This record gives sequence, structure tokens and C-alpha cells, in this order.
Amino acid sequence: MAYWRTEDVLKEEGVGESASKIEELKLPYDLAMENDWEGMKRYYVDNRQNLNCPMTVDEDTALHIVASCCRSKSQGKQVLEFLINLLPPSYDERCKAVRVPNKLGNNVLHEVAMSGNLEAATFLVRNFNKPTSNEENSTLPLIDIRNELGESPLYRAAALGHPDLVQFFAEKLEENPENLRRHFHRNDRMSILHITVIGQQFRTALWLQRKYPFLATKREGKGLTSLQLLAQMPTAFTPQFQQSRWKMLIYYCLPARDLEVTTNPKDDVEISLGSNQPPQAISWKKPEGILKVYTSLWDFLAKGCLVCLFYTL
Repeated sequence: MAYWRTEDVLKEEGVGESASKIEELKLPYDLAMENDWEGMKRYYVDNRQNLNCPMTVDEDTALHIVASCCRSKSQGKQVLEFLINLLPPSYDERCKAVRVPNKLGNNVLHEVAMSGNLEAATFLVRNFNKPTSNEENSTLPLIDIRNELGESPLYRAAALGHPDLVQFFAEKLEENPENLRRHFHRNDRMSILHITVIGQQFRTALWLQRKYPFLATKREGKGLTSLQLLAQMPTAFTPQFQQSRWKMLIYYCLPARDLEVTTNPKDDVEISLGSNQPPQAISWKKPEGILKVYTSLWDFLAKGCLVCLFYTL
């Protein structure tokens, strides 16, 4: 959501006509960045004609800014509702305002989906989901509109890890199962489950896999299922208690059964997603003699601890 480039720079980049308007809207933008939503509301009470004007070089309007930047979810919904009520009372006018896309094709509901604001999403879908006319961006329900990448609000909410919003959107779309399935991929055919795995949004991924099991068999461009993709992401298996040196010591000392992974940088999805290299096989080694001694030592220590505990009781 880039704002700060000077008017001269904007003109050099071909933004010319909108540059002066962006400079004019510096005040409400600064108020939003300072989390002064009351000040922003006061500005638009006196300047309602600017509500649909782009405030940034990415062509975000005031509604985009509120939807994506308001830290308090309840306040975000309240500010959105307040600003929309400043628009002409015509349903068509208000419906059009929440459908205005920015440069990435994201409308206000896309931005709400990325911020994870369930209250604001509920307000927008309840009041502005119904299409209005034959005008551009108005012929589809709000929840069905895709951005430039072909991502619907449901897809964006999943990619950013907001399971409550994913469930809300899915329930609204389940009235038409065939339409719901169209929301499970974007233009490059990347499935919604794959994108949650890549983003390591595992809570959302688990909900999707349980609710829609067929997603688990979908393959991405390199022929990998979501599980195969996960297996090639080393950081997904990094323990979450790294702050504790003692816990990490125990973690690294635990016996790893009879498996030892030999890694290959080419197998690492996190550094080779853009590569054309085919997925490599994972090789395993079995240091059986050492492993037996190692495992026996841990069993002995565990029993010793139990004996000590018994005598202390």
C-alpha cells in the first residue's frame, strides 16, 4: 500500500493525472496510518466526494485503507459502515463503491479477507453481496469477484490463514456446490489447499482438508499433492520452542527411530518453487547398531527418572 512518492516522481512514472489527487488526500491517509480513525471520519464528513478517489499509487480508496489497516476488528467494521453511509443513499452507488478494484484487482471484501475481519466481512456480504446492474464489477455477487490473480475473497482468507473467515465464506457459497469449487483455485491453477501449505497456514489447511477431502489429491504445476509439497518444506518441521535451550537439547537428543534423512537443496520447495527441476526422491539410512544403543540409553534414563519419582512420593 505504497503512498510516499512525491508528485514529481508520480508524474515521471505516468501517474500524472492522479498524482495531485493523491497529494490532496495525504491528510486522511496520514490519519489512517496513525490509527486516528475518528480524524479520518471527520475529514470525509466534509469531503464526501473524495471517498471513491484513489489515495495511493496502488489505487486504494479510503474503504480499501480502512478494510486492510484498522487494527481493531470491531472498529474496522464500524468505520467502514460509517464511511459507506456518507455515500449517496442509492444501493447501486454504495454497492459500486465496495466493488472498486485497486491495481491488484482487490475490492474492499478482498482487503477485509486479508485482514481477517469477520465482523466487517459479515457486514459487507449481508448488505452488498447482491449484484446490481450490467456495469463492470457489478454483475457478480461481491463474494464471487476475483482479483487479477483470479483469487476470490475465500481464497485470500485461506492464503493469509483466517479459518473463521474461510468457514464463513464457504458456508455462504455452499448453496451452489459447483460455484464453490471454482473458488478453490486461481488463474495459475494453484489450489487453495496448496496455497495454505506454502504459507504454512496449517490450521486453515487442516480445516479445508477435513471439510473437502478431494482437495488432498489435487496436484500443482509440478505434479505434487499438498502432502508431497509439505514434505519438501524444511521450515514447516522446525520446533516451535526454540527459545528454550533445554527443550531444544532434548529435541535434538531424541531417538529418530531408524530413519535419517539426507537432504538435497533441490528437494527444498521453499527455495525451488520457481525452478523447473523435478522433485527428487528422499533417501533413508539405517544406522541400526548405533541406534539400538542410543534408544536403550534413553529407555534406561526414562526408567531411572520413574524410579526416582517413585521414591520421592
